[in-house]
Amino acid sequence: MEIYVLIGAAILGSVAWLYQRAWERATIRMKFYQEIVDNLEGFFENSPDCGATEAEKTKQKKEKQEKINQAIRVSRKLWLEAHSEIVKAINEFFEAVKSSGDSHEKFAQMILLMRKHSTVRAALVGRWFSCSLQTEDIKFHTATGS
Repeated sequence: MEIYVLIGAAILGSVAWLYQRAWERATIRMKFYQEIVDNLEGFFENSPDCGATEAEKTKQKKEKQEKINQAIRVSRKLWLEAHSEIVKAINEFFEAVKSSGDSHEKFAQMILLMRKHSTVRAALVGRWFSCSLQTEDIKFHTATGS
C-alpha cells in the first residue's frame, strides 16, 4: 500500500511542477503583453495640441516614435514566448498600421487574443507542443523614422 502512496505523491508533485512552470511562462507573456499595451498609444493619432510649440511637437513625435519602437522590440520577444495566434495577430496589426488599413479592428483582435491567452485556464491547460507558425509568420517589423 505504501508504494501506491509514493507513486501518487510523485504523480501529484510532477503535475504541480508542470502547472507551476506553465504559470511562470504565462506570467512572462503577460509582462510582454502589458509592455506592448503600454506603448500602443504611439500607433494612434492624438489630437494635436493647438498651443504646442514646435519644440514640444518635435518632442511628442520622438516620444511617439520611441513607443512604437519599444512595442516592436517587445513583439520580437514574443516570437519565442507567445501563442501562435498572438504572434499572427501582432503581425496583422503592424501590417494594418503600415498600410493605413483598419488598424483599430486588428488592434481589438490582438487585445482580445492577449486576454484569452492570459487567463489561468490558458496557463494551466496550455497547448503544449503546438505551434502553427510558419516561416512567413515571423516578420521583422521596423518603425519608420528610427
